[in-house]
Amino acid sequence: GVKYMAEAGFVVTVASRTVSKAEVLIKGLPNAKAVAIDASDPAAAPELEKLMRASDLVVSLLPWTMHTPIAEMASVLFRGRVSCRG
Repeated sequence: GVKYMAEAGFVVTVASRTVSKAEVLIKGLPNAKAVAIDASDPAAAPELEKLMRASDLVVSLLPWTMHTPIAEMASVLFRGRVSCRG
């Protein structure tokens, strides 16, 4: 998904609590950047909101326990959202 979107010309931001994991996902891809954010930390909510506001689509690969808060924030900001479950 990340590779497909980046190579198709979409700007892709991969956010992870561990930025090195995000960097692995985007290595060598055009239009892609990695950022560190801990979505489970309430103090990170303003930064998470800022990232979402700058996006057209939010794809959540977080554990199921985090889907509701992410979905709620995306809905409030009128962003498209996709959840991926394992």
